[in-house]
Amino acid sequence: MDKNQPLKRQLAFIFLFLSLVPICILGVFHGNGISEEISQSSRSQKYAAQRLSEVVETYVGFHINYIESISYNISRMKMLDQKSMTILLEGAKTKLPGFMELYVGDKDGKIVASYLEGGVIGELKVGADVSSRDHFKSVKQGEKTIITPILVGRHTKTPMILIASPLKKQGEFNGYVLGMLDLSALTNTITDYDYGKGAYPVVVDQEQKIIYHPGQQVITKNYDVQMFKNKYNLEGSQTGEGKYYSSVYQRPEFMSYEKINSLNWHVFVSRPVSIMNEGYKQAIYLLGAVLLFTLLLTQFLAMRLSKKMLGPVGVLMDYSAALEQKSFTLDQFEKIQLKNAAKEYNLLLHRFYEMGKNIFKNREDLLKLNRELEQRVEERTEGLRIKNSQLELINEMIEYQMPQGETEAFLQNSLEKLSGYLGISVYFEKDKTEGCDWEKTDSAADVSFAGKILGRLVFERCLDETARDFVSVYSRSLGIILYNHYLMNNLSRHNEVLKTVTENMNDGFALLDRDYGITYSNGLFANTLRLAGTSLTGLDVIDLSVRIPFSKISMKDDFLTIMEEDCLEVVFAISTEAGERHLSMAKFLLHEEDEKFGFGIVLRDMTKEKEIEELKNRLISFTSHEYKTPITTLKGSIETLLRKDVQWDVDFIEELLRGMEDDVKRLEQLTSDWLDIVKIDSNALVLIKEKTRIGTFIEGVLQGLKKPPFTEAEIIYKVRPEANPVVSFDLKRLEQVIRNIITNAIRYSNGKPRIEISIHEGKDAIYLDFCDNGIGIAKENLQKIFDKFFHVDASRTRKSGGTGLGLAICKGIVDAHGWELYVQSELSAGSKFTVKIPNDRQVEDHEA
Repeated sequence: MDKNQPLKRQLAFIFLFLSLVPICILGVFHGNGISEEISQSSRSQKYAAQRLSEVVETYVGFHINYIESISYNISRMKMLDQKSMTILLEGAKTKLPGFMELYVGDKDGKIVASYLEGGVIGELKVGADVSSRDHFKSVKQGEKTIITPILVGRHTKTPMILIASPLKKQGEFNGYVLGMLDLSALTNTITDYDYGKGAYPVVVDQEQKIIYHPGQQVITKNYDVQMFKNKYNLEGSQTGEGKYYSSVYQRPEFMSYEKINSLNWHVFVSRPVSIMNEGYKQAIYLLGAVLLFTLLLTQFLAMRLSKKMLGPVGVLMDYSAALEQKSFTLDQFEKIQLKNAAKEYNLLLHRFYEMGKNIFKNREDLLKLNRELEQRVEERTEGLRIKNSQLELINEMIEYQMPQGETEAFLQNSLEKLSGYLGISVYFEKDKTEGCDWEKTDSAADVSFAGKILGRLVFERCLDETARDFVSVYSRSLGIILYNHYLMNNLSRHNEVLKTVTENMNDGFALLDRDYGITYSNGLFANTLRLAGTSLTGLDVIDLSVRIPFSKISMKDDFLTIMEEDCLEVVFAISTEAGERHLSMAKFLLHEEDEKFGFGIVLRDMTKEKEIEELKNRLISFTSHEYKTPITTLKGSIETLLRKDVQWDVDFIEELLRGMEDDVKRLEQLTSDWLDIVKIDSNALVLIKEKTRIGTFIEGVLQGLKKPPFTEAEIIYKVRPEANPVVSFDLKRLEQVIRNIITNAIRYSNGKPRIEISIHEGKDAIYLDFCDNGIGIAKENLQKIFDKFFHVDASRTRKSGGTGLGLAICKGIVDAHGWELYVQSELSAGSKFTVKIPNDRQVEDHEA
């Protein structure tokens, strides 16, 4: 919406606003008055409902009390005397003519006394049986005063209610007193009161039956109060008010209701909503008429005033336009006066004259100043354009992506662009020999950085002062770039050397910043930690510890101690598929003088060293134990034979010598086993292969096992004729494997050892199986069975003299042939050792 509206419209809006404000205020006050009037009407209606409740409760309650007093007096009589009871009933009728008929019944429901005004005999006679009536059952069962719902007499057709009060004798029911209360008098009492304009009263009993309703028959039911309670969730409330829809008059009404608790009746006063809203409608009509009249009056006044004001304003606008377009002179303008106008308008016209005078006076000066400013702006713009071009040229040189080793291409590109800008040829001279000075000239500019001259730019002619200033800046920038490129090349070379060195180290290496974040690591660092393929750059030591597969949880805390300032080395172990690996991580400080840059980390795999240490300890234990026994025996035998004070029998000497021979053989066997292990570990085991039928060879080896412990076992050899191929192998070493496996089976057997040896051909290999009935091997020891010095049962080894090297030697010999040796076993189920000889490498198909 346009804010700069015409004056005429603005005046119309102002007058409209000024007229609406008091009207709105008047409407608010008038509305408040009407609301207060409606509220007062509502309070009056509520009071009327309360008064109606009190009137009904007082009227009915008085009759109830009189019946209860008669019941009390009769209950105190020793004998139920008909005459005395009739006198009491007659007194009640006399004092309370609202009773139509009264009678007394005994505990069996028979009438023993009755009274009806005028002596007219009605339906109820003395001796009549009313035990089947509902009111008798109710008063007898409840033993308290009851009030029946409204009903119509069978003969009189008059609306009434029955009030019955029990007679008690020694606390037991002994009859009752009943009064039939005519409700016509109550109806007259209800209608005598003025409930207000349009309002009417309603009384309903405990069964929602009409006792009084101006528009509904007596005894018919009315559920308006119940529906009203349900609508406003007022169940259990004793009083209430609000709008509802009348089921009788089919219109919205406003209800004020009261509940009479002593009777369980409801009374309410209701008024049509349309009557209550008449005040609002009248107020709205009045305000509408006043508003319409006010709008017409204000718009008329606004039009008159705007016409009065806009006439002089229009003249001033025409004159100001003429002044702007120079359509008349200042002398003519000075003589103009507005007729029938306010003094202020003529004063405004005089101000216009002064303003025009100043405008005419300063117009030429402003035009002249504007021309001078335009010329200066053009000159400044041209200077800025030149400077911008120069800066763009320098910026292109700075942003040029110079690959390593392409300085010449960079210089050529920069010189071409500089030559294009200057319009002359430019070339670059490299630095001269140290100690020689450049010739000073206006056609050259030094390219230097920090006092070091790197070369100079040479031009085909001398430059003017502006160009020299630009070239001076350009040459200094070029010097900075060339020097930075020189430094970057040196740094890149050093980094490549460092990376080559670290990547070829035998240990893992990493660089950490001051916050222990990894900035570099070689490949061996991640591989050693079993994190190959994981990018470690950017991780800190804590993040790294989460990824490392420590063999024990406690080792993670040991690993994190590397972050302590005084900790220079930590040792920990990790779990791998090949087993546990022992690692050592050393830390050293990276610094220059007093400034600390970070830390270096060297990670070493100490597993082999630890294994060598363990092997050395085992060897020492093995040597001290295995060699000690035969040496001690030899020493004792030799000392015995050397004794000169005793003459030994030849048989005894022979026995000692045989024992010494066994000890020497034992030492020879130990030494031979150890030498074999050394050869295997150092890959120095030499095989002398011959082409032989392997089945025939094994049969010959088994026939040579004629001495203990082999004679103690049952050895069964099974071979098929077709499973006897020619194989190239070292006969002596394979015999050693066979003997060791059989010896091991005999050593670890309960009862008599039984060993089955068989050969069979598979699809891609020949299989040599050794099956025994020994003690078997636990599942967790199957991977260790071929380790040096490993014993399945140490007690058996001590008894039989095993070294723990036999199966390790077998594994080494088989591996040296390019074959495979593996075992299958379960505890108490024997073991099966298998030598797998691949067809494609070792088997010869032709005859030997």
